[in-house]
This record gives sequence, C-alpha cells and structure tokens, in this order.
Amino acid sequence: MGTIRRLIKTAGWATIIAAFGAALGHSAPETLDDNSWISSLKAIRVMAMARQAPRPIRTAILKQGPAARPTPRPTPTAEPAPVPPQPVETSVDLAAAFNKHLKTRLTFQANGWNIWASAGLNPDNPDGDYLILRVEDKASIVFDIRQMITLTEQLKPFAVNGVPLVLVGDPVFTRASPERDSTLTVALNVARPDLQFTEPKAGKALLPAFSMQDFRKALWDAGTAVNLGGEEIRFYYGDQVSKGERRLQTGPGKGFAFIRKLGEEKFSHAVLLNEDKLPAGGSVTIVLAKDLTLRLVRTDENTLKISKETTSK
Repeated sequence: MGTIRRLIKTAGWATIIAAFGAALGHSAPETLDDNSWISSLKAIRVMAMARQAPRPIRTAILKQGPAARPTPRPTPTAEPAPVPPQPVETSVDLAAAFNKHLKTRLTFQANGWNIWASAGLNPDNPDGDYLILRVEDKASIVFDIRQMITLTEQLKPFAVNGVPLVLVGDPVFTRASPERDSTLTVALNVARPDLQFTEPKAGKALLPAFSMQDFRKALWDAGTAVNLGGEEIRFYYGDQVSKGERRLQTGPGKGFAFIRKLGEEKFSHAVLLNEDKLPAGGSVTIVLAKDLTLRLVRTDENTLKISKETTSK
C-alpha cells in the first residue's frame, strides 16, 4: 500500500491511468500468480515516472505602455510675400496741395485766432529760410530765420488781432551746429508804450521754443507725400515769398518745391520751381540729386504728374 501511495503522490491519477492503459496494451501473461499485480504496478510506476509531467500553461499579460507621441509634421516654411513693384509715377491734385504746408503742428492762439508756423517758398533764394506765421486764412507774416539765429538775440515785434507779440531768436554759438541747436519762439510783447518803453520785451511764451530741426520736421510732415521707386519725397505748392519783401505774394507767381528724405529726421534742401516754368500742358525735368531726377507733366491746371527717371549714380 505504501508503494501505491508513493505512486499516486509522485505521478497523479491521470498519469497512472494512462500508464495502466498502456501496460494493458502489451502482451500480458494468461495466468497470474499472487505477485503478478504487484509486478504490474511496478511496471506502471516505471512507465509513469518516465513520462514528463505536463508543464503549467503560463498566460502572458501585456501591460499597456505610454502612448507613443505622434511625430509632428515639419511646419512648411512660408514663402515671403512678393514685394509689390514700387510706383515710378504718381499724380498730385494741385488744388488740394495749395498752401497745405502753411499749417504745421507748430501752432498757437492769440485772442482766439489760430496761428501756424511754417516755411516760405522763394525760388530766387532757395537757400533762404523764411518763417511764415499764418494767421487763420486772413494773413501771413514773414520773417528771415537766418537773421534771427545769427545775432546774439533778435526780437521782432508784431501784432495779431490786437495782441502785441514778439518773435524771439535764441542763437547758440557754443555747439557744432548753430542752425540745428538755435531756437525760435513766439511770446507776448510786454513792452509798455505808455511808459515810453518802446523796445520789445518778451513775456509769456505762446509757442514753445523750437529748433531748426523741429521746424524742418514739421514742414516735412505738412507736405504732400510722393513715393516714387522707394524714394520718400514731399511736394509743396503755394504762394511764394515776394522778392525783396517780407510778405507772401498772392495771385500769380506761385511755386513748386520738393524735399527728399535722406535718413532718419534728415532732409535735403528744397528744390524749387516757379509755376510759370510749368504751364498747363507743359513738362519739365528737375534734378533733386545726382541719382534722382524727376519729370513733371502738368496735364491741366489742377493735375501734376510726377515720374522718376533712371539716372546713373
């Protein structure tokens, strides 16, 4: 019995039965003695021990790993937008441009009247700088700027709408550029004629002091923009400073002017042309610089065509 227990414990019932069936399949003796069944069991045990025990089935468990990030597609490089061709011709409405430059951002009031500071046109003296004080649309007062900034101090009295005023020049000689650093301002004239004090005397400033650079920048901003082939130009059309006089010449004798931008807040001198050189239906060529020539065609009284001509540097 001990042998049977060891057999069952070692091989298991399924293996014993299978081995027993296999043993019966062999030729068996027709007669059995008392020990024949023991011999059969031993044979079964030998056969059972020879069989390999079935291995347990292992189930693989797959764990979900981190989701793979999708590979981003390369961002397509945007092609630069095509640069539109720069215009080489434009038209100017002369009626809209007439005396437009006389109203700059340099302005003040006197007794309720608006007054603007601007520059005058004078083709006979293109290097002259004339300060024009435009009083509403009623009158204009002209001063020679160079006289104001080349003397130690210059006071020019005048009156607007009954208000005594004085133009004050404050020249600077200690710096590299007197024209750039010298300033002008307009103040109340506080002279007392009743006390026989007739010399002008500056009181409260009505127009804050401005330099010649401020003056040119304000004049540039007040012009009519003309962009030709990438060139920044301002166009001016209006009454001129009368020759030999300090007043605007109204009626016939108007003038054209062009100023070219040379850099940040840097401008060329004005190139001026008398209007009688360009009547309706006429054309003329003017040179702004060695590398910039303009052709002007006046198609009618109020239209001026401006084109850029190719010139070698």
